Amino acid sequence: MSLSNTPSSPDNISNVSASLISSNLKGKTDELLKSASAIGLLPPRKRAKTAEEKEQRRVERILRNRRAAHASREKKRKHVEYLELYVNNLENGIKNYISNQEKLINFQSLLIAKLKVANVDISDIDLSTSTTKRIQRS
Repeated sequence: MSLSNTPSSPDNISNVSASLISSNLKGKTDELLKSASAIGLLPPRKRAKTAEEKEQRRVERILRNRRAAHASREKKRKHVEYLELYVNNLENGIKNYISNQEKLINFQSLLIAKLKVANVDISDIDLSTSTTKRIQRS
């Protein structure tokens, strides 16, 4: 619309300005929707027009929810399996360290006994051993 060809009546001026504002706002609205979708906001949802559409959307929502719940349970099951395996590996590692510690203590005792038999002075060697406190898992 060209302003020079329209009469200057208040009604025409308001119609022209309203259409200009409307077209300007539509462009801004489109930009806002694009930027909103870029940051994770969604446009307004469409309402169901008929009972069949409403029922169809309800059924789809229920099925989506079931799939999501199943996926969540599966993810949790896999995580629990991973944690159980991790704990078993840690417990086996602890058993190995305890076994090795006992072997080293026995070996140390054997060496001390042999040194005493050979009349070697070991008074300047610190032979103290301390074990760590073990926490029993229930």
